[in-house]
Amino acid sequence: MHIMKKIIYIAFIALGLCACDNKDEFLNTPTPETTKSPVAYHFSLQASFDAQTRGVTFDNDGEHISSQFEDGDKIYVYNETKGAFARSASDEYKLSYLQPTNISGSSCTLVGDLSFYLWDDNNDKWEVVTVDATDTYSLYYQMNDPNYYFSGAGSIPRFDWSQQDGSASAASNCDFAEAKGISMTLTGSKLTVPSSICFQNLQSMFRQRLSFSKNSAPVTPSTITKLTVGTKNSTLLEYYRPDRPDQEGDNGKYWEFNSYDIYDLVITSDGDIYLSLAFYYTGTKAEDDQLILTAVDNEGNVYQGTKDVPIGGFQKSKYYYGSCELEWQYKTSKPILTRSDGGDPDELIPDVDGLYDIYPNGNKDIKITISGYSEGFYFWLNNQPAEVTLAGNGTAISTVDNNDFIYADENLTIILGSDYSITSPNNGTAIWSEGGDLKLKTTGAAQKLIVTTNDDGYSGIYGDNNYDKGNSRNVSALAADEFAVSCSPTIDNGDGTYTWTYTVSPKPNYYAVTDGDLGKVIGADGNIYENIEEAMAASTTAEAMIAYVGSITNVCSHGLAISLTDAYGYNATWDGAKTVAIPEWATAHPVPGGTWRLPSEKEWQYMLWGYYNGNPEATNISIFNTKLTTAGGTALPTDSYFWTSTEYEYDNDKAHVVYQDNTSSAGIDKTYKTENWHVRACLSF
Repeated sequence: MHIMKKIIYIAFIALGLCACDNKDEFLNTPTPETTKSPVAYHFSLQASFDAQTRGVTFDNDGEHISSQFEDGDKIYVYNETKGAFARSASDEYKLSYLQPTNISGSSCTLVGDLSFYLWDDNNDKWEVVTVDATDTYSLYYQMNDPNYYFSGAGSIPRFDWSQQDGSASAASNCDFAEAKGISMTLTGSKLTVPSSICFQNLQSMFRQRLSFSKNSAPVTPSTITKLTVGTKNSTLLEYYRPDRPDQEGDNGKYWEFNSYDIYDLVITSDGDIYLSLAFYYTGTKAEDDQLILTAVDNEGNVYQGTKDVPIGGFQKSKYYYGSCELEWQYKTSKPILTRSDGGDPDELIPDVDGLYDIYPNGNKDIKITISGYSEGFYFWLNNQPAEVTLAGNGTAISTVDNNDFIYADENLTIILGSDYSITSPNNGTAIWSEGGDLKLKTTGAAQKLIVTTNDDGYSGIYGDNNYDKGNSRNVSALAADEFAVSCSPTIDNGDGTYTWTYTVSPKPNYYAVTDGDLGKVIGADGNIYENIEEAMAASTTAEAMIAYVGSITNVCSHGLAISLTDAYGYNATWDGAKTVAIPEWATAHPVPGGTWRLPSEKEWQYMLWGYYNGNPEATNISIFNTKLTTAGGTALPTDSYFWTSTEYEYDNDKAHVVYQDNTSSAGIDKTYKTENWHVRACLSF
């Protein structure tokens, strides 16, 4: 269908459409210069669209809408061959347009006198473009943000679907269309078309009747203050920039958004909302996709409903009419906050999205304390280093999509005054120090920070000092001075989320390890002993033999130690080693300030040979085994393989192993992950 303006029964009949200019974007744009006088080309183009209605059955309830041109419609013109928009002769940063005349419902004549300009990067000015008879054109119907300008990127004309409030009029104003690849007849400075131009809609139209429930019983919420429209697979478009490369992302035509928010939602007395929504499907993104509507009322109640996407995705030019029930999810709960840096107390009041946007008091560090239960709120700490004390055995659930519970743009120190739990089910991290280091400490005794997120890459928290994803992260680098930090193995919760427990404690004695301590054991009490017997005499348990002393980037700050016995028998696959053997070992053998993990290829090499050289020649490790047995442990058995956490880069079905043959020579090899090999745990500290 070639559809443009919609009339949805009485609701759409009298709707006037307008285009919006972001004039404030141009306050600092330079005065344009050109090198020759522009040519004004006169356009007179026949345009029409099929009067046939477009209908679709949705939720067993069908409706239809129809189309027509209206006075005041704006149609922008782009010369595809020259890569130039028609622009104003008095201000080339602004686009000029055609308008309809001789309107007869679904047909009209588009007329206007237009000149074309192209930005010259080399000379930093606009250049007049002369069109040719063989040029082709695109026409853009009702583009509502034609004059958007972004510093560093220049003029970026775009369609913007976020300018909606749920009303029929706002949805109609975001009902856009384009016609591409149009050849025209050039006679002097006049341009005409041999046949009527047909437009293709860029989006789908929706009318949804909302209802609300709690525990499956109907409820009537108080005023809805925000409606978030999103999709499960991030297929929703916020912007379409037609003159950009045919790709998604910062430089492409398609700017996808996980969701966008509508404030001051307009809902009819029947509960209806109207939306104009555009989607961008690549690969298999349309499969099992869902449209997600999340509403928040002025009492903090959060409701959510979903609509399954039809096979192949929502289709352009279709009108989807139906209903959506939004079920109560939770009620937001504000944390208890105090501020000790003398800063603005009003910043301890969240905005409508639940954001506490906190700035420093002059050049002082930001210092706040968060305690109690928090749900639906999050923090941005700006422009200065920050200290955040988490206290009161608190629990925080940060449900805001794509936002950490705590975000800082400079160094961030988290002080645990008690155990504290943070769940960020819609984001990959719970705490993020983007512009500096992240450090953990306590107010005294050992405390736990329990973090749950939806991405197992960063282990829930991030700082520039701890940036590597995966197994070889230097957890000990998170420790503030005089403290130690250890982290549990990843717990897969089976629901798309993962949990880690960080234990923060005063620095244990074994952090003062020296080369003279190689071959000695670390006790469960955090002290160093000569061997198992000496540890037992001190009423503690020897847990690991010190195998390497020193700092390794993204691995450890003080050294590495190896478990005195296998963490598992001769029967663990690679997955079993990572998800069963090591977690069970870590639970049964806690060491303050140390993190147990399956050693990487690099860590094995440092422990066995004291250096890393990629894939060294087989080396006799009898000295290493002698130290293990002297300490009271079990030597690595001959003619055997031990798993590393390092996958083989050329075959994801394989991982590296450390082998020892029957001559006590050891080296690095690779094998299928489904094989069963030995597991030794590595203690990083």
